Amino acid sequence: MVLTQWQGLSPEDTSWEPWPSLSKTYHLEDKVSFPAEGGVSSPITIDTSTTTKRQLTTKPKEMNQPNEEKQ
Repeated sequence: MVLTQWQGLSPEDTSWEPWPSLSKTYHLEDKVSFPAEGGVSSPITIDTSTTTKRQLTTKPKEMNQPNEEKQ
């Protein structure tokens, strides 16, 4: 059991809640457990041989500075 103070409720509404149900429902960053070492997946790779480069064909619109007025 863990003592839980619910966000948005007064401290008087603090209650004891079962840890297994809270840990499944809420992500408690200081209580997160990670799998044992060795369970790491392969890195993501990108096949660049099938991608094509695109060339910018239009000039981007110029932006006025905040103090400049349009003419």
